[in-house]
Amino acid sequence: MKQYCGVFLKRYRLLVILFLFSFTSCSVGTKRTNDEHINPATVVQSDSWKSNLASDSLSWIENWLDDSARTDSLQYKHENGSLKFWTAKGSRERPKVTHKNRDWTTGQYYWRVYIPKMGLYNMASVGAFLYHDGNHELDFEIGSGKKTVRDSVRAQDDEVVMYLTSQEFPPHQSIHPIKVERWYDLSIRLTETEDGKYFLEWIVNDVVIDSVTLEYGPEIKFGIHCSLENIQFIGDIYATQDHYTLFESVGYRSIE
Repeated sequence: MKQYCGVFLKRYRLLVILFLFSFTSCSVGTKRTNDEHINPATVVQSDSWKSNLASDSLSWIENWLDDSARTDSLQYKHENGSLKFWTAKGSRERPKVTHKNRDWTTGQYYWRVYIPKMGLYNMASVGAFLYHDGNHELDFEIGSGKKTVRDSVRAQDDEVVMYLTSQEFPPHQSIHPIKVERWYDLSIRLTETEDGKYFLEWIVNDVVIDSVTLEYGPEIKFGIHCSLENIQFIGDIYATQDHYTLFESVGYRSIE
């Protein structure tokens, strides 16, 4: 657990940086289209919940804490309506934010994220995930992927790979190629089974892509995270270019 002073300082740093950049205008030339590999399903529900945790500079400041590792300064800022993260080539930087509440259980969690071009086989990963500890972690992790992984899923030149992962209890993972330079609606839905376990579904652009019943239930509570991390598992080589990603919004909907 973090000490109170450490949390206060991180919140202060986040407040200052986001305030300074909240009015910055900088075009990143992104396209707001859906992935061609995943056919959208018809979903009848209100979308207002999809931005209730983060949608503008003020909500990022009020609701989120810095949780970065191996960085000397904050490597994210709010601009053009999104929280932009970046990492330097050759580094092991891991800029990351976490919601101030860490007692999330059943419900549906939502991240709207932009996936840019990424260096081939580079160790750089966009993360949207729920975290309790190293064994209780539920992930979307998106990056170029190692050559063996890309070959196994037949990823094309204009694609990266998306890992859907339960770290333990049980360990579970599936890997899917997705197009770059696209916005994606990523969602994790946790419901409770009759025997008190979580049933986990990974949803992309309103389509359920994978699911698994976990070996634990609401006694395990999560934090919500957004990140861009230069981590080793996602590639064969240290990043040969700078990387960035954009998080436009984060949301949560309770499930009765």
